[in-house]
Amino acid sequence: MGKIWKSIRAGVDAYKNWAYLLGLLMATISIVNLLVNIVSFEPVWFIKAVLAAYHEVISDPIRNILRLFGVSVPLWAIDAAVLYVAVGTSVARTQRDYFKYHRFQSQSQTSAGWRLFGFKAPRQTWRAFKILITRNAKLAWQNPTPRITLLVRISLFYAFLPNIGRLLFDILLWPASIALLFDAPYLVTIDNGQNPEDNGAAQWSIASFKEAQVPNQWSWIRVDFLHDYRFFLLGQLIGVLLATAFVMGANSAVVKLSGPVAEEKGEVNYC
Repeated sequence: MGKIWKSIRAGVDAYKNWAYLLGLLMATISIVNLLVNIVSFEPVWFIKAVLAAYHEVISDPIRNILRLFGVSVPLWAIDAAVLYVAVGTSVARTQRDYFKYHRFQSQSQTSAGWRLFGFKAPRQTWRAFKILITRNAKLAWQNPTPRITLLVRISLFYAFLPNIGRLLFDILLWPASIALLFDAPYLVTIDNGQNPEDNGAAQWSIASFKEAQVPNQWSWIRVDFLHDYRFFLLGQLIGVLLATAFVMGANSAVVKLSGPVAEEKGEVNYC
């Protein structure tokens, strides 16, 4: 249970970062707007002001652009798309969480430019893409050469993408990115006594972490647990749900409080 609560808390604490907080606001606004359109409840004035700004800055421009191509979509579809992208950006930030802990081999790798535009050899990326689209793909360097699962093919393709490609993958195909996170959910720090160049942060599977904890198994390596990405993401989800519940509760409270005030002023219509 200690690992679970530590990971959930890390996910909630992530909202101290402005980028995570912005994602929380976007997700909450899009959910509230979805509820307004689907459930048809009446938001109070300050929520109306926020939603009006949301429409002016995000949803209306998107609708106008789509109309240029002769495409008309309902508002709820745009809200769902915005929410989808908001979740994707959260997953993308989570995939880059290890940057806070990793010990880079060169100073250039700590720059924002390298994290975004660092690249792999195009030939490697193309080979990984061919493996991805080949249903019965095999790894030539393994003997015997077993067929590999779809998740392994996605993992290989992801590993050989340039950093900007990984970012787009995480945002636009976040269900697959989450599957990769869940396949190796433990973020750990490694202190390798034999090969110090391998020191740093890494994502490990649960089985690999348990194997490293066996006494005298890997005596030259110290592996420390940081958090489990499954519960890290759960902590972020809890944050979004709490924020949405707070907005809905505040709306309900203001409506109830404004009822008696409106009645005293004779503004209630009983017809």
